[in-house]
This record gives sequence, structure tokens and C-alpha cells, in this order.
Amino acid sequence: MMMSYSMTSRGVSLSDMRLCVVVCGAPIISTKLIYTETGISTRRRRAARGTITMDLLNYFSDWDDVVEFKKKSQLFHELDEADYMFVILSGEVEVTLRGEPLGAEIEGGVIGEMALINNARRSATAVALKKTRVARVDRENFRRIVRDNPDFALHIMAVMANRLRVADQIIAG
Repeated sequence: MMMSYSMTSRGVSLSDMRLCVVVCGAPIISTKLIYTETGISTRRRRAARGTITMDLLNYFSDWDDVVEFKKKSQLFHELDEADYMFVILSGEVEVTLRGEPLGAEIEGGVIGEMALINNARRSATAVALKKTRVARVDRENFRRIVRDNPDFALHIMAVMANRLRVADQIIAG
């Protein structure tokens, strides 16, 4: 799906999408995309009622495998093999598909979980919009966390369900 942009006094706005919701990691009621000269940003997210969410920042605060990416560094590229998912501890990451922006994740968000779960190649590219710290979770640790912490599994399922719901609404036009 091609998206077209138009310049406004506040930055860039989407003109092809009726739904201005970022395909984001946390279960949400609404999130607005803000296209600025520096990239995509998001407003605060609110969890939907009854949704199980987990404080990933707290859970991964003392994680052993933390990686720092400089601004414009690529975390992964479309069709790369997937060895890790990432929990964003600080910073912001833009996710694109064939060069078209899908959205951005901020601290507390997750990226890269889909390819890790089904042992597939990456379906998108992720680039740090600013200096970003992430907890890197390999497949073995992911499975251990899911087994030992059902709230984590439910949180990841809610993330994926939300992304699918948004994608469905975008496709439906």
C-alpha cells in the first residue's frame, strides 16, 4: 500500500489513510502519528480496558543483553534472519516496509517478535530515530519468559492482535 504525504505547518500528514493509528506495540485505544522533519513520533498510549499489559521497562531493567544503537542505525532489515526480539528501553525506532513507514515504537514497546515466534525472516526494517537502548531477547529466553510468565505471553499476544487489527482497518480503507 502506497501512502502519500502532504506538507503542513506542523510537519507531514498522511492523506491516504482514514485511520491515523500507529501500528504500535502496546495495546491502545488511540495513538496519533506525528510526522515531523525528524521522523515519526507517537503520543502517549493508553491501555484498553480489560487488556493485560506488563511493565516491560521494569521487567527488563536489569537484563543482561542490552544493546545501544546510534541515531539512524539499523536494528534489522527486511528478510534478515530473526534471532532476537527487542524491548525498547529508551529512544525511538521507526519500522518501515519497502521504505514506507509503518509506525514507530517508543520506550516500553517491542519489535521483532513476529519473526522470532514463527521462525521466519524479518518482514520489515527497524531504524533508530535517535540514540536507542534495547533489551535483546533471543528465542531461548523468549520461550523461557513465556513459560515462566504468562502475563508476558498475553502482552505479546495483545501487541500482535493490535497490530493485526490496525492492519485490517488500513487494508479495509
